[in-house]
Amino acid sequence: MALEQQVQQHRAGLRRDLQFTRSASATSFEQYEHLDAFPRFKRGHQGAARTLAPPFEAGRSMGSPAERATLLGLMEEAAKAFQAQDDLAFELMEHMP
Repeated sequence: MALEQQVQQHRAGLRRDLQFTRSASATSFEQYEHLDAFPRFKRGHQGAARTLAPPFEAGRSMGSPAERATLLGLMEEAAKAFQAQDDLAFELMEHMP
């Protein structure tokens, strides 16, 4: 920002007819779109062990059809969490060289 201001002041003395505006954010340029994905990836990513711990615990004590249904429900939640992480990982890969 300081460099921008210095350039603007210098150029204003040379060409008073030119108007300058502030630069756009880096993420507004296509080649830098991936920069916005990294913070979302970091915030939303959690280890597989943390996601899979509840289904494994339920499986250890499972005996009845109701308990199996509980396990399947927990596994579906885990699968959704992994799918969200996969979607974001694929987005990152799409923007990375």
